[in-house]
Amino acid sequence: METNQYEKSYRDARERLALRGKNVGKPTYRDGVRCCPVEGLLMTDRDIFVEAWSEEVAETILQERNTINSSSDSSTSSSLSCLECEELCLLYSLSNETYLEILRLKVEISSSGLLSKELLEALRQKRDAALQALITHEKNHEGKTMNGGSCPF
Repeated sequence: METNQYEKSYRDARERLALRGKNVGKPTYRDGVRCCPVEGLLMTDRDIFVEAWSEEVAETILQERNTINSSSDSSTSSSLSCLECEELCLLYSLSNETYLEILRLKVEISSSGLLSKELLEALRQKRDAALQALITHEKNHEGKTMNGGSCPF
């Protein structure tokens, strides 16, 4: 998960808690871990996501962030100039953002039955396919140089 998207999710979660009337303070770092006071209790990012939405949403956000971080750690800097990498990254980012938004809404409207499991599963599969395409493409960059800014591997 891109840092900006992760941070947006974090801000959205804190805002959701504040809208519920909870006293949400400013985040601070303790031993390298971000904590945010909510009703006087220090909460990690994961705790904030769980409190705002659900365990499922929190796990999804954190897993996506870890997957993207591990993928970007293994890719070379040459992939940054690759148009196909940029397009795949954008495709993944958009599909993941849509999936996360629907997953968050699921928590809010689950009792109404308006959100089918099939729709959520289709969005998850689309997001997963976009991520796999990006990871596969980036792995092809490892140990290879770019040729004129294109992506010949």
